[in-house]
Amino acid sequence: MKPYYDTDSGQVFHGHALDVLKSMPDESVQMCVTSPPYWGLRSYMPNSVVLKKDAPKWVIKEIESLGISPIDNTDK
Repeated sequence: MKPYYDTDSGQVFHGHALDVLKSMPDESVQMCVTSPPYWGLRSYMPNSVVLKKDAPKWVIKEIESLGISPIDNTDK
């Protein structure tokens, strides 16, 4: 994939974050910044994430496909 913007300091790619990352060689990315973040994301933890109780099913499916466990935040 061709960078949208390219400098000596880094590159910017435009597209769906997961599609862009999948097109890159393994271990070639040092940081990925996306906007907007996943719906209802509340905190980052090793291999899990806390979601709002009304998080869309597609978000849960996408997170699980990455090997991350969504934690139900129903009581909070």
